Amino acid sequence: SEKTVRETVEELGANAGGVCCDVGDAADVDRFAEEAEGRLGGIDVWINNAATICRERVADGDLATLERVLQVNLRGTIYGYRSATRVIARQGRPG
Repeated sequence: SEKTVRETVEELGANAGGVCCDVGDAADVDRFAEEAEGRLGGIDVWINNAATICRERVADGDLATLERVLQVNLRGTIYGYRSATRVIARQGRPG
């Protein structure tokens, strides 16, 4: 849970927190990266680790569900990379 992670990180003398973000929404990912920069002073590492699945066979799947899988799993990864590298580039490091 977030609380357990936060407590562990704080015990090690660092800061931690949580922010909700819809990785399938480019503007939300941009907001998330900006908030990380503001709270932490920058971004050193960015890990795209969100995914969703379609629980039925693709042939039987609802198109909206399949679109959401693509939005999160494919586009979400691209949005995360794009947002993080913009912040990292502002820090004077290659993005």
